[in-house]
Order: sequence, then structure tokens, then C-alpha cells
Amino acid sequence: VQRSEREWAYVLSGEQYYILRKGGTEQPNTSPLYKEKRAGTYHCAACDSALFSSVDKFNSGTGWPSFATSLPAVEVLKNNPVLAAVGGTEVRCGTCGGHLGDVFADGFLFPGTRAAESGKRFCIDGGALVFRA
Repeated sequence: VQRSEREWAYVLSGEQYYILRKGGTEQPNTSPLYKEKRAGTYHCAACDSALFSSVDKFNSGTGWPSFATSLPAVEVLKNNPVLAAVGGTEVRCGTCGGHLGDVFADGFLFPGTRAAESGKRFCIDGGALVFRA
């Protein structure tokens, strides 16, 4: 999905534009999706691509929606392995290129969750997502 920045600014809310197009992040604990527990799928707020399943969502205590794995439409950018281990790696929507958040290799810190199995924690800005039950 390709649009001019002007078009993105028109179709997205201010917060969505800031996150998805400018790489910003929302304040922790501000997204209503942080506490969402219903079964469903999380889609890109810009292009509606399915990105995460509620099956893989868990409470990381970070203040942002967290997922153990992603669906195929999520693109993990290439990063130096040392930097990735320390600060995570940016993830984007593979369809429209919108910034979603970061993935960290600290899933082992969350025993009893699917993150402990995957070894990953996708820390995602709720403003970049739309939930579909």
C-alpha cells in the first residue's frame, strides 16, 4: 500500500500517523488494546493487514501490547545482532511499511507464556493496531 505523506495524514488519526509514519511511540498504559483479552486478530491501523493473533498476546507488564509471535505480514528489519540483543529490532507492517514497535529476544523472562517458547517479545504500539474480534 503506497500513499503520499499527505494522504496518510488524512486517513490516519494524529496518534496513528505519529506512530505508523513517523516511528513514534505512545505513552505506556495508554492504549485500550493493552488490556484487551478477547479472542481475535490485531490488524494494521493503516492498511488492515492481519499482524498478530490474540492467541500469542500476553501481559508483559511493560505498558504496551505484547505478542510472542507475529503473523506473516509483520516485517522484522535487519539489525546488528549485538544491538538487537540490547535494544531490540524495529518491526513494520510488511504491506504498508508502517512502524509497529520492536521485537526483543527476552521471551524467556515470561515463563508460562508463549513468549517463553518463542524466545521473543513483540512490543507493539496499540495505536498502530485495530482489533477485530
